[in-house]
Amino acid sequence: MQFNERDIQRLIWTCQWRKERIDPMKKGAEYFSNQMDDLIHKLENYKEEMDCPDCWDPHGTCQIHA
Repeated sequence: MQFNERDIQRLIWTCQWRKERIDPMKKGAEYFSNQMDDLIHKLENYKEEMDCPDCWDPHGTCQIHA
């Protein structure tokens, strides 16, 4: 399975949005926040790895940029 660039950005935004809404008073909040940071980092790495520098048509036929 492969995500396109827009999918990855949406996942990153969703993780950031969810992380901002963690109640710091709840048990496990710090752990969950760290898990969100790790997931965001993994998604950003995935986004960089899937970059196609030779892409000549990022808005047309490219499956990554679609």
